[in-house]
Amino acid sequence: MELAGLSGHVVELGKSINLEIAEDGAALLEYRFDLLNLGDKPLARVSREVWYEHTTGPLVIKPVPDTDRRPAIQRIHDTTNLAKFAFQISPPLRPGEWARVGYVCAGGKFDLNHYWRESMHRYCRHYEISVRQRHIDLGGCTATEEHPDGSENSATDSLVWDIDGRDAVMALTRDHLRPNQAVTLRWEVIREPA
Repeated sequence: MELAGLSGHVVELGKSINLEIAEDGAALLEYRFDLLNLGDKPLARVSREVWYEHTTGPLVIKPVPDTDRRPAIQRIHDTTNLAKFAFQISPPLRPGEWARVGYVCAGGKFDLNHYWRESMHRYCRHYEISVRQRHIDLGGCTATEEHPDGSENSATDSLVWDIDGRDAVMALTRDHLRPNQAVTLRWEVIREPA
């Protein structure tokens, strides 16, 4: 995916996700993304959503301060486990400019199912997710990439997972993703017999 061919679009040069999961399943999620505006209008607002199967209470979303921009979160729609919001950028990202922005989300929880699915809303040159789940035994880990036509392929060629002390750590990277693609990381937690 050559940048010259993406003229007219806002591109995520890089998207990194760091997911820290406590022993009780409570999650702290941090998003960072490098936006490049190849369009012809300033970009002041980016729509996002965060969903968890379980929560420990309302999802709390806060911007990560940037040195050049003043980010803000505009809540659009909230349910118990879903938050739709806009990430506002001030001053707006003018055509030809790039900025690193981000946000953190607390209040999600991992219980029985352990996976993260990320849908791409924009062209993304480099995607990376890192997960650390505290005090678990990891039975295995898989990753898939879904294409806009619904077909899937394995993404385990860029998946690394290991045990660090009593924690499971996983990292997945993918390159050159398109809008309407999705990446899913799944991991199996070995549970103690009841």
